[in-house]
Amino acid sequence: MRVRNFSIYLRDQGFLRHGHLNVLRGMRLGIDAVYFFRSLKGICDPLSEVGGSLAPTFVGVVEENVAQLERFGIQPLFVFEGMQSKSHILLSAQLMTLSVAEGWLAYARGDMQNAVGKFLQTSLIFSEDLIQLLIRLLRDMGKDAVRCPYFAAAQLSYFCAEGTVDAILGPPSLMLFGVPRCVVSVEFPRNAFEWIELKEVLTRLEITHPQLVDICILAGTEHCLSFPSQNAFSFAHCVDMIKQAPITKHLCQLPQRDSLNDYIDGYCVTKALITYPLILDKKGVVRPLQKGAKIPIDYHKIVGSKIPHGIYHLLGQGVISPKIPVALSTGEWVDDFSLADTIELRELLQDSREYKCRALGLAVFRLDHTYQSRQIRFQGHISFIKGHPPIKQNSVAVIPNTCSTRMLSQQGMAELAAELSRQKKGKVDVEFILTWHLKLSAKMLKEVTPLMASEAMVNMLVVPNGVRKPSQQDIYRANMWCVLLDNLGYFARMGGATAFGKVLANSGLGISGLFFMEILKFGLFTGEEFELPADSHISHEVMNRYRGTLPQDVYEVINLVSRIACLHPATLDGSHWRGDIDYSISNYMAHVKVLRRSVNYLIEGTLILMGGLVDGVDPPYLYETNCFMGIVIKWLLTQENERRDGPGHTNLLEATQQRFPNITEMKQNLRSFANFWAKISALLHSLKMYVHIESLATFDRGTKLLQASLGKLGINMHNVHQ
Repeated sequence: MRVRNFSIYLRDQGFLRHGHLNVLRGMRLGIDAVYFFRSLKGICDPLSEVGGSLAPTFVGVVEENVAQLERFGIQPLFVFEGMQSKSHILLSAQLMTLSVAEGWLAYARGDMQNAVGKFLQTSLIFSEDLIQLLIRLLRDMGKDAVRCPYFAAAQLSYFCAEGTVDAILGPPSLMLFGVPRCVVSVEFPRNAFEWIELKEVLTRLEITHPQLVDICILAGTEHCLSFPSQNAFSFAHCVDMIKQAPITKHLCQLPQRDSLNDYIDGYCVTKALITYPLILDKKGVVRPLQKGAKIPIDYHKIVGSKIPHGIYHLLGQGVISPKIPVALSTGEWVDDFSLADTIELRELLQDSREYKCRALGLAVFRLDHTYQSRQIRFQGHISFIKGHPPIKQNSVAVIPNTCSTRMLSQQGMAELAAELSRQKKGKVDVEFILTWHLKLSAKMLKEVTPLMASEAMVNMLVVPNGVRKPSQQDIYRANMWCVLLDNLGYFARMGGATAFGKVLANSGLGISGLFFMEILKFGLFTGEEFELPADSHISHEVMNRYRGTLPQDVYEVINLVSRIACLHPATLDGSHWRGDIDYSISNYMAHVKVLRRSVNYLIEGTLILMGGLVDGVDPPYLYETNCFMGIVIKWLLTQENERRDGPGHTNLLEATQQRFPNITEMKQNLRSFANFWAKISALLHSLKMYVHIESLATFDRGTKLLQASLGKLGINMHNVHQ
């Protein structure tokens, strides 16, 4: 939980103590993961993140600082927050929506300093996409990472009390949950760390712990705004207010009743979350931090109801994100905040609801009837207007029971090992399953019961005598891909192959091709501009800045080419992005992220259906990556078609490298993209034999533009299908 200006106040008042990192050597250090990584120098890159990309510095900074912990002999236990209340999501979204719009306007006008300042407010909040990537990186490095059911601070407090960790690193707000002392920062270059002690804070300020809680709530958190006082905000003023009188007396000073009601609601929610935090104990039971604490009877209205322990367990392992658990717990699905807002994005959120319903259906398939028949309310779009409360559209209630649960049939189980040998595959993947399905068709699949879904994971299905038995990992992957592809629509209702399955099987694109198919299905394969809604905060000045002077048809061709290029990440040097960013590409990537999350939710639902993972199997999630190749390609094609003259134009490759210095080996990156484009082209022209592709003519024009531009750089594209 973040508290406004708390850290600054403690530093100014001299509460922070200093120590040498050798003091922590050999210790098991519990770390609030998001707080730790967010505070690292260099990890935030506002231009990259607002531009729709993973920051080039992200992976390198994570790896470097984990290595530093190892150098000092510190054994980290990274703890991530789990399910958040809706108040946190809406408040964060409201603050970011307005700052991003103001930032883009400043950027379009060339006011870089103001733009970066506005964008920085967004980059300080880790999205769920980044958290999933971070957990994967830590696991790949062999580090322990857990996801608690609710607050990381409460879980760390429990670990400290139980002796699971020797010390805690996190924000000063850990003290609100009773942590007696905590490390608040580490400085590896100086071999130093800073820490704070709760007893000293209370003694010097002459306050009690409940008063400290009220002071921090007055200052403002993610769950409630700062106290709406007439005076300019300062944390010291909040301290003085609580020392003078209880908070109830100050509420009388609020001039408007609406302000009073809104603030009291936020105060009560935050006070309840701090007073009755929930943790996952060593026995695997979710309970209050203070054992035996009497929780208010309506507490479920804030955090939701308890859900099955198995789902808490998968969340704790970091196998799934909190989205499905929150929906099952609260009966409500709240989509993640997006940095863009268009008519098409709002429609995409509605259209992708089917995947979310299927994901929930898979998650409850093995649960009791109460969960299977429960309605999930999908929240409508929320508009944010400066100075006004959020405007909410009507929500929609759905019973998520539309999923398919077909796995390998008995014949499929018997032939799996032989098919792996026939296809010369080392392991089961998406193209293996689709290729095999073209051969076996309906004979490959079988509808399963909840019990059979469990058996699929532990390899209880019988393989006939004399048949080579596949590995547990191959059985798991095969069943996982069968369920996932079935729910994505790659198997017909009667078990046969669909057009998308036939084409993707031989594309050579793997999971990248799978995601491109989803882009095609959901109408994102287009070069047309997205339409801003009437209540959008984005200025038309920003839109015009990135529209340029190209004819409409040429603009749409370049737009389509650059959007496809966004799907092919560039190789970067690991420093902050020093090139331009483009609002239209950022806008497009916001749509891509919505769709990517929807596919990931289906993967999560599949994993819940199968009871989790088996050793040696990684979930095939679509992780955050960079979209800088889209910016490069758009600039290249625009240069050519506007026939601009200028320094370096005679050497286009050199000019491109100077324009985008982060991209290493520019020509090799462009050649790699050309190969990717060729595979996409072959896929599309194979698919057109089965279905009509509206923008195929625009795509083919894009091929000609690419051939002309890349040909000048010595990159041959004559093998592209047209």
